[in-house]
Amino acid sequence: MALNDARQFKVPNAIPTGLAVLFLLAAISIFPFERSLISAATGAAVITVGFGLFVADLLPGGDAKALAAAALIVAPWDWVTVLIAFWLMTLFLGLILLFQGRGKKSRFPMGLPIGLTLAGYALSTPP
Repeated sequence: MALNDARQFKVPNAIPTGLAVLFLLAAISIFPFERSLISAATGAAVITVGFGLFVADLLPGGDAKALAAAALIVAPWDWVTVLIAFWLMTLFLGLILLFQGRGKKSRFPMGLPIGLTLAGYALSTPP
């Protein structure tokens, strides 16, 4: 997701769909019912807000999909840590793009920090 968004400013539908399928499998087989319910509600809230921001032309549709899929996967008690990591990753990548002269563009590949943050979360979270 990160590389594709950085190159083409697109998040393929297969990526958030795959994350949603992984969540569904985990919800059925691994997660406690309460965790599954909270994660599903969080995902629904994030896609609703994301769609509203997309309609208002404040957030690209692919990023809204990616954030909603991430909301399903990230444990509710880890959201603050993940949001701080995402903010720091976005700030760091934004500064790099700015110093490379690309900061004048109005588009920023948000899938890049989303993907990198999720990858870091997945690698740092015990199974």
